[in-house]
Amino acid sequence: MASYLMPAFLQQVQQQQQQQQQHRYHNRTLTGNMSITVTIGRVESRDASLARIASMVPSLNDSNSCRSKHPRTRSSRQSTMMSILVMACVTIVMARQSTTCVDAFSTVHHWNGKSDRTRLRVLFTESQRHSIKHSFSFPSSLITTKTTSSRSRLTSLQSSSMLQETTVSLEWTEFFTPKTTTTTSPTIETDQQHTPVLLLHGLLGSKRNFSSLGRMLGVQLDKPRRVLGVDLRNHGDSQHAPNMSYRDMALDVIDFMDAQNLDKVVLVGHSMGGKVAQALALLYPERVDGLVVLDIAPVTYSRDQDPHWKAVEDILHAIYDVVVKSDATTATEIDKALQSSIPDPALRAFVLTNYDTRRQQWKIPIATLVHQLEQIAGFDDSLDGVTFDGDVFIIHGGQSRFVRHAYMDAISSYFPNHMLTTVRGAGHWVHAEAPDDVTALLKRYLDR
Repeated sequence: MASYLMPAFLQQVQQQQQQQQQHRYHNRTLTGNMSITVTIGRVESRDASLARIASMVPSLNDSNSCRSKHPRTRSSRQSTMMSILVMACVTIVMARQSTTCVDAFSTVHHWNGKSDRTRLRVLFTESQRHSIKHSFSFPSSLITTKTTSSRSRLTSLQSSSMLQETTVSLEWTEFFTPKTTTTTSPTIETDQQHTPVLLLHGLLGSKRNFSSLGRMLGVQLDKPRRVLGVDLRNHGDSQHAPNMSYRDMALDVIDFMDAQNLDKVVLVGHSMGGKVAQALALLYPERVDGLVVLDIAPVTYSRDQDPHWKAVEDILHAIYDVVVKSDATTATEIDKALQSSIPDPALRAFVLTNYDTRRQQWKIPIATLVHQLEQIAGFDDSLDGVTFDGDVFIIHGGQSRFVRHAYMDAISSYFPNHMLTTVRGAGHWVHAEAPDDVTALLKRYLDR
C-alpha cells in the first residue's frame, strides 16, 4: 500500500525543497528520533506501515543526508518531510477505517532537548472517504496541519496540499456550577450526567455579554448543567490571530473543550458565535449534544442585499476611522468621535466595552476585524453537502433581518432537524432585548 503513495510523496518533498530558500529558521540538528501516533476517534493505532514509510525517507533517519549548503533551511525541510510523512501515514490508516475525522500526531526530538510536534487533522464525508481509499489522494480543503515546538515556533508549510492551522487559546468563565449531587439510586440522575452549555458571543462581543443570561439559565434549569462562556479569537481577553475563518474559530473551541476535558457540549451561539457553533456542529458532530442559534443563518451576507449587515460593517469602519484618524484616547473622547456615525448611545456603549480605559487602548485588533469582514460575513463553502442531524433550535428576533425566508433552504440543507421560533419585538441582540423570553426558550430546549 505504501508504494502507491511514494511518487506523490517524493514530488511533494522536491517541491518543498525548492521553496525553502525563503524560510529563515535557527539552525538545529535533528536526531531522527521520531514517533507517530494516529488517533481515530478515541482509538490510537500504531501501524506497521508507518515504520516502512519512515525507512524510505533518508533525511529522517540519516543525519548525514540532512546537511545542506543553507543550514538555516535544514530544520524547516525536516519539518516539512515530517508533515508529509504524517499525511502518508494517515492515508494508510484511514483507508482501513470507517470514520470521518482523523488526527495524526508526530513528534521529532532535537539534540538540545527541544521538540517539534505536528498535528494533521483530516475531515471528510463518507463519499470522500471511499474515494480516498481507492485513489490515495486528499482534497486540499480537508487537510490542516499545525506544528508547535517547546519554543512555540510555528513552521510555515508552503505546500499545495496542506494548510497551516493556528489555534488560539480562549479565555473563559463559568457562569453557573451545579451543586454536586451524590446518590446511590440508579433512578435519580446526577449533575454530571447532563451535558454542559457553552455560550458563544457575537462580533464585538465577549463572554461578559452572557453573564446575566448564563447565571439565570443555570439557576432555572430542571436538569442541572454547567454553563460556560468563552471569548472567541480577537475578542475579549483571548489572543489575537490574523484569520477569522469559521473553521479556525470552531477548532479554537474544540481545543478549549479538549483542555477542559469536555467530551460534548450544548452550543448556544449568537450572530458570529452562532456561525461558529454551526460550523463546529457540522465539522465535529460527535462533540455537539445540542445546538441553539441566536439570530443568524449559515449564509453569506452582503452589504448590498442585507441592510442589517451593512450596518455592522459601517460600525466597524467607523471604529477603524476613529482609531486611524482620531487623536481620541479616553472613552469619553472616543464616544464623542463616534457620535456622528453611531448615533445610538446604547450601541456606542456596547462598542466601548472593547476599549481598555486603564491602558487607553483597544482590546480587539480593529484592523484585523475590518480586513476579515468578508470572512465573517460568509460561511465555510467546503461544508456544502454536510449535515448535522441533531436537534437545532433557532431563535430569531422579529425585528431582525438576519434570518429570512430566503435563507430557510440553506438552513434546512445543513440542519434537517431544526425548529425556528421568533421573539416578537426583539432585534438582532435578541438575548439582550428579551432575556426572559430567551431564557425560557433555552430552558425548554435543555430540559426537554
